[in-house]
Amino acid sequence: MSHAITAKLLGVNVNEVILVYRSSWTRIPSFYSKYSKAAFLPVGAWRDTIIMAAGSMGNIAFSTCKLALAIILKKYITLPIALILGMSSLIWIVGELGYTFFSALQMHKGDYDRIAQHGNIYLAVASTAMFAECILAAFILTKLASYH
Repeated sequence: MSHAITAKLLGVNVNEVILVYRSSWTRIPSFYSKYSKAAFLPVGAWRDTIIMAAGSMGNIAFSTCKLALAIILKKYITLPIALILGMSSLIWIVGELGYTFFSALQMHKGDYDRIAQHGNIYLAVASTAMFAECILAAFILTKLASYH
């Protein structure tokens, strides 16, 4: 959904969102615009880079919120529920990082493969932003855990 929301925010006309599978080996659904493969390329390389990077970054932000929720509510929820929230979030974040890595290497045709097609500077900026988000999330969660 992050792709469609970001596209709307950047002024790309997105009329319909459909569900497609990101890859055959994970079978994890991902949301794309109906015209994502054709319509996003003509809007400009930087705008396309932002839209493509938004998917992974949105998933990492959501998983970080789930981890924060598990930390904040640890006094009120049972340990198994906290572990399910925490471990599922960590697994999802690691999966997003792996997806980014393999997509960028063009071993998997995905978001970061499309970013890499624009050039190395686009790939470097998008990757740096995503890894910075992960580092910031780890810092925030560490501080949050020390207070609760």
